[in-house]
Amino acid sequence: MRRIIFLNIVALLIATTDTKAQNLTVSELIKIRALNIEDVNDLLISKGWKYLKTEDGESSWAFNKTNDKATSWLQKYSANYLTPKITYQSSNLVLLKQMKAEMLNLGFKKKYNYTENKNIVSLYESKNYSIEITFSSIFDSSINEDVNYYRLELSKKITFTKAEQLRKLKQSRLDSLENVKNDSIANIESIKFLEGFTKAEQLRSLKQSRLDSLENVKNDSIANIESIKFLEGIEKKQKDE
Repeated sequence: MRRIIFLNIVALLIATTDTKAQNLTVSELIKIRALNIEDVNDLLISKGWKYLKTEDGESSWAFNKTNDKATSWLQKYSANYLTPKITYQSSNLVLLKQMKAEMLNLGFKKKYNYTENKNIVSLYESKNYSIEITFSSIFDSSINEDVNYYRLELSKKITFTKAEQLRKLKQSRLDSLENVKNDSIANIESIKFLEGFTKAEQLRSLKQSRLDSLENVKNDSIANIESIKFLEGIEKKQKDE
């Protein structure tokens, strides 16, 4: 299970001019994802954002930042990631509505949505990009009420060529055959074990049967000897008389 980390969001109580400055379109986020760090910084600074830091391949900016809170956050991930991505967090629900409308115009389609850790998660995909939106709520002690906010994650859609798909299919079939082979070997070993066990049991049973037979023969022989001796005794007594 994933853990979505939200940065501290300030309730959206700012002027219209600030809202316009804060406003980032989906097209701009796609552009930011592809730009180098200097060009991204120039673009965001011109819109009133504040650069924070770059660490472990993650560069961060904030809008309307006060202490450890901000109206919006933006992170650009590059190094150490399979595909570079952008995350955008805000409590500006009007902007979220505008972004969703723009996404549809850009060819994004909703693939699915579900709930996770009390959040609502939705995935949208276009031909080249994926956008995951996580919608949540947190209690803001500064205004003594719950604040709705969202986290938008934009990344390049990972697609596979036909050759890669065939390779994966082939590997899947090979893995399946290997599993069948291993299961067959296990079954053969099991059968051999059972066969060996059966033969041993048969031999033990046959041996015991022979021993029992010999014991019976022995007992019969003893009985016969005793009987012969008894008869010889009677025969001798008759002669003596």
